[in-house]
Amino acid sequence: MPQLRFDRVTVGGNLFGTTSSFAQDSNQLKIPSYATVNAFVDFRPVARVELSVRANNLFDTLGIVEVTQASIPTAGIVNVRTIPGRTVSASVKYSF
Repeated sequence: MPQLRFDRVTVGGNLFGTTSSFAQDSNQLKIPSYATVNAFVDFRPVARVELSVRANNLFDTLGIVEVTQASIPTAGIVNVRTIPGRTVSASVKYSF
């Protein structure tokens, strides 16, 4: 994960994704490609204390990773598995 480290602050991020692919071996239903952006900021206000904020899927991208059917049925509905939406976390670390 690329990052820039300064005196008290570290920032970084990455891109994660996949190209389009077919849902099954029959090659009838194609899953679209997607890319997500993940980022973090760490701040060290004083010695032995670190404040962190991390964001995954920063732009809330819809990413389909699995489709259970090989093609669209007559009902027009298929079951899919997606990546998680945007998640943001914050933490405080104290080293002793």
